[in-house]
Amino acid sequence: MSFKDILVLLDGSADNVARVDFALSQAKAHGARLTGVDVDSATAFAGVI
Repeated sequence: MSFKDILVLLDGSADNVARVDFALSQAKAHGARLTGVDVDSATAFAGVI
């Protein structure tokens, strides 16, 4: 199976570096696009109840 789009969550934790490194290696291996989503900022949750 080949991945074409990979989404990685960036939450400001100590695990971010490992998460991005793994996602980047998978994106390179599969020729996929890598998209990062910031879920750390308070504005990411603005309007969420």
